[in-house]
Amino acid sequence: MKTLLRAWALALIVVLVFGVLPASAGSASRTGVLDASDPTMPVVLISPPNCSGQGSFPVHYESILFYVSASGTYTLDLTSTGEFASIYLYQGSFDPANGMANCVAGDNSTPKQIVYSLSPGTAYYAVVFDDQFAQAGGDYTVQFSGPGDILFGGPAGCDVLLPIPSTAVGGAFVADAPVYWQPGELTNPLMTIKAGNTARVIGQDASGQYYKIIWVCDFVWVPKATMGPNYDAVWNGAPLPTNVVE
Repeated sequence: MKTLLRAWALALIVVLVFGVLPASAGSASRTGVLDASDPTMPVVLISPPNCSGQGSFPVHYESILFYVSASGTYTLDLTSTGEFASIYLYQGSFDPANGMANCVAGDNSTPKQIVYSLSPGTAYYAVVFDDQFAQAGGDYTVQFSGPGDILFGGPAGCDVLLPIPSTAVGGAFVADAPVYWQPGELTNPLMTIKAGNTARVIGQDASGQYYKIIWVCDFVWVPKATMGPNYDAVWNGAPLPTNVVE
């Protein structure tokens, strides 16, 4: 019964966090409008299929956060009014002020298409941007296809609803991490967080073998050896907490 209840809870977390049920296996789409109300980022230069260099010209953009349920090769097809838009793919995180970081693919050719191998447990960002000097904007559609379900987005900042102690520190996964409901008790079905992702670390268990973290707006545990300091501009490699937590 405990396994069934926790499997149900895991499914509920996916629905609540991503805001929608998975799209039909193998396909999904998102539409949008780019205009002057959207934020800007310094353009990242593209030599398809690669992000090739950091430019300086400000371009309007919109980002689409998504996950996949199965490993494999996925295709992102972008269409837009008068082909004004181009697309980047980011893996793990997206920082518009540092556009080259984690930019794993891009396309500004015609037709615009990204084909890339994706894995479950990793956050991906499809970033659509206005690739014209006039920055006049327009409508766009991104079509996603691949072997697994496509899971979109989630309410930003949902972790603020959790009681986060002041001693919590941002950490980074240095290896793929199996997820545990409690120390020694794996989730069922098994969840794995891919190396390169980041999470808030609350503390460690009494044995010193597991870290308690925040993941998809819940508290879970991962093996201590899979996490290290986060060297981004916020945490600057701060040591992970050593306090024991329940």
